[in-house]
Amino acid sequence: MGRAVNTPTANDLHSPRSACYSEPFAISRVRPSVYVCNCNGLRKRDVAAAIEAGATRPRDVFTRNQCAVQCARCVCEMREMIQDSRETFAMAAE
Repeated sequence: MGRAVNTPTANDLHSPRSACYSEPFAISRVRPSVYVCNCNGLRKRDVAAAIEAGATRPRDVFTRNQCAVQCARCVCEMREMIQDSRETFAMAAE
């Protein structure tokens, strides 16, 4: 018989234990990847370019890249990238 797989359910996506609803799927924490969004083929450089162009939310990143959110597994990583960019900008401004 096959191993039991701990697959997240719809309830896991909205659980209060996670600040980001897509965190159960945050595979990038285990193994860094060049791709942020596999559904739309967005790479880190695409997200970074959108942030540099003024994106302040994942929705802005998708709009800039002329695509739309599909499964939302990438939203948490995009939020982290946006926050890191803000922190870097704030440090540079000091």
